[in-house]
Amino acid sequence: MFTIGALSEWLADHPVMINSVLPLVLHALGNPELSVSSVSTLKKICRECKYDLPPYAANIVAVSQDVLMKQIHKTSQCMWLMQALGFLLSALQVEEILKNLHSLISPYIQQLEKLAEEIPNPSNKLAIVHILGLLSNLFTTLDISHHEDDHEGPELRKLPVPQGPNPVGDIVFAIPPPPPVGMSLSLFNSVGNVVIVLPAPWG
Repeated sequence: MFTIGALSEWLADHPVMINSVLPLVLHALGNPELSVSSVSTLKKICRECKYDLPPYAANIVAVSQDVLMKQIHKTSQCMWLMQALGFLLSALQVEEILKNLHSLISPYIQQLEKLAEEIPNPSNKLAIVHILGLLSNLFTTLDISHHEDDHEGPELRKLPVPQGPNPVGDIVFAIPPPPPVGMSLSLFNSVGNVVIVLPAPWG
């Protein structure tokens, strides 16, 4: 499996081979014994070959969601998997990105809302930190800046791209004072930012 990952740049130059290699990697994701090698390989393929992966995106997302929900992998591999999905989604059209984000994020937002209503304790606090880590890793690699070129003229496209953090990767955590009415956790994507609001006890 590591050999396939090492050939990810070669696959980018020979995309016709992706159809033969990808099923092996996705199948390996369900094997805990191949956790490190399969997840790292998928991440490399999604990073190097992302513009050739849109035809396979639905399958990759579905398999990844399945293994994440089944908690097959350890925390670090789950973070890598979310990074892989961020690379993958970056190559899709905006409508497809939003559709897949809704599918990926909704279960975690529901879990966060439920956890935020519970009495704080070490167990559910760790669960919240884990979920926020997953979301953070997803948005760290999700880059939609190239879509802006579709709305820019030739002159603007020639301008150098400012160096800095990935605009979609800016995660802002706001912990407000106790509200007069029960506050539910909310997450939204606005101008490339994800803002997560938690009730005060979770600070």
